[in-house]
Parts: sequence; C-alpha cells; structure tokens
Amino acid sequence: MKHIILLGSFFLFCQGIQAQCFEADASIWEDTWASCQKSANPIASYGESHWIKYDFGYVRNLSKTWVWNTNEPGHLNKGFNQVQIDYSIDEEEWTNWGEMNFPIGTGEAIYGGFSGPDMQGIKARYVLITALTNHGHHSCSGIAEIKFNLLPQAEGASVNGNYDNCRPVEAFEIEIFEEDAALLTWEAVEPHDDYLVEYRLEGTEQWTAIEGDYEEAYLEELIPFETYEFRINTICFSDLATSEVGTFTLGTVSTQSEKAKESAQPLEVFPNPTRGNIGLVFQSNQTEDIRYHIKATTGQLMESGQLMHSGGRQVYPLHLGNLPDGVYYIQVLNNEKELVGSKRIVKISN
Repeated sequence: MKHIILLGSFFLFCQGIQAQCFEADASIWEDTWASCQKSANPIASYGESHWIKYDFGYVRNLSKTWVWNTNEPGHLNKGFNQVQIDYSIDEEEWTNWGEMNFPIGTGEAIYGGFSGPDMQGIKARYVLITALTNHGHHSCSGIAEIKFNLLPQAEGASVNGNYDNCRPVEAFEIEIFEEDAALLTWEAVEPHDDYLVEYRLEGTEQWTAIEGDYEEAYLEELIPFETYEFRINTICFSDLATSEVGTFTLGTVSTQSEKAKESAQPLEVFPNPTRGNIGLVFQSNQTEDIRYHIKATTGQLMESGQLMHSGGRQVYPLHLGNLPDGVYYIQVLNNEKELVGSKRIVKISN
C-alpha cells in the first residue's frame, strides 16, 4: 500500500511499503519513491493503478505546492507524467481537483523542481495523486517529493500551537522598494523548521502564502497605493505559531530604519528581460564590498556573490544563463549586511 503521512509543511515520517522520507531538496538522486506494481486505488472507479496518498492528520487549509519529480539519472522515465489529483475530508467522499502534467526530472545534481497544483481555498485531510502515465518506463512510476505549503489549521485545531516549543515572530519590518513591491524582514525564531508568510489586500478574505527558511519575504505584483495585511507563521515540526497581523501601505515612506534609508542607493539592471547576461548598476559614494543575492519568487536563493565597489557609479556584468526561465529578484547588501536595493529580473529563453 502506498501511503505517506505528512504533517506540517513537509515530509516528517512515513508509513507503508515503498515509501521514503527526505529533506526538502530533491537534488539527491537516490531520494525517490517508486511503485512497480499497480494496486487498488482508494477511489474504486480508478481501479488498479500507481498512486500515492497524503494524510495531514486532520483537516487543513491547503495552499500552493512544489513538486520534485523522479530525478535519478537513467531512470527519469519512471517519473509521474499525467496525473489525476483528488482530495477528501473523510477518505470516503473524494473531490477531483483535476489533471496536471509533471515535467520530467533533469537528472542534474541540483534540481529545483516545479510549481505543482494550486490548492488555495481547499480544505482537506487527504490528497491523492494517481499516475495516469509516466515518462516512458514500461512498469514503474515514481516521484521524489511534494511540499504542501499548508495554511494555518482549520477551526478546532491548535493554530498558535505550543509556545514552549514554537514561538511566534514578534519583531518585523517592511521596506517598500517600488510602488508594487515590498520586502518583509523579521528576527529569527528558534527553533523553527520553516516560515510561512501570508499577506492579503486589506478588506479581503483570501491570503497569499510564501514559505521559506529565510527571515525575509519579497512581496511583489501588489496593487499600488493600497494597504495590505500580513502575518508570519513559525513552523516547528507539526506545530505552528502565528504572529500578530501587521499592515503596510504602498507608495508611503518605508518603515525601515533611518540608517537603512540613508544608505539606500539607486540600483539598475539591464537588459530586463534578459536572455542570460545582465549589467548590475550600483551607485554609492563609499568604497566597500557589496554582496548580491539572486532569489526566485519563492524565496529560494539561486545565486550570490561579492563585488568590490570603489565608489561612484559602477556596472557589474553578471551571467544568469544557468537559471531557468522565470521571474527573480536581485538584492544588494552593503558591508554591514544591510539591504540597500532590490530589483526584479525576468529571465527568458534564447
């Protein structure tokens, strides 16, 4: 029986035959789960099939997902291809989310996965993924990992958790860079496994969620001059502690420290969009080492480096050809590790 138990926001332990647990990084080739013999599907009408079922322990508010397909070189064709996705509260009545195609793994040691089914607004205890096809293997179908970015628990569960083991974020700051983007930063909380940031337009009900292990979240594609609410969830194993709700208004002065405001300098990137090479333009009157971070919109750090700035306006050539096509943002920090600028980058195909 293919049955994996999942609590919190990532794999914690497993039950059943042919199931594994692993960290949230599917770059390790051997980390995978595979089924080479079909068995009775929990949904009887699906018949004998390859499937995997996730049990969150109780009804949860689901959100977006991230998927890593089978990534072992020479066995990429075992990876799930076309899949059927269903969810349930009681494991008796199932609701069909729909079908989706999972891209084949790259076989490279560093494999970033892909955006999986968007399950925002769905409440469920169980999620069932049935492989309708794989990428060409004659009998086996498999997958490496799925991360469910779970929102706070449904009513009746412990949202704030046990503060003896999991504490909420208490100190945070918002810096507004552009009319439609802001950077949220906060002080680290220990212990923690991950952070889940939620934000929404004031007066609306639907939260947008970003999960990551860094004490920051870049909020973009916002509506200029509108007010937003946000909260930061500390995830500790299967527990979760939620901060107080904060607000910020776009188009207003940043709430970052005065020192950071004074040190902020113009930052430019060209060409944008780019096919691989960019020029990072940084202007400062100081001679100092600066550091840049290039991150995906999920918050994942894709590339970083250090540059020597000799004062004035300088252009630094950077190569982004190894990054997949998509939207990224580049941050520049001064030698005191203060953020002094951020810009969005769009990488497109050659």
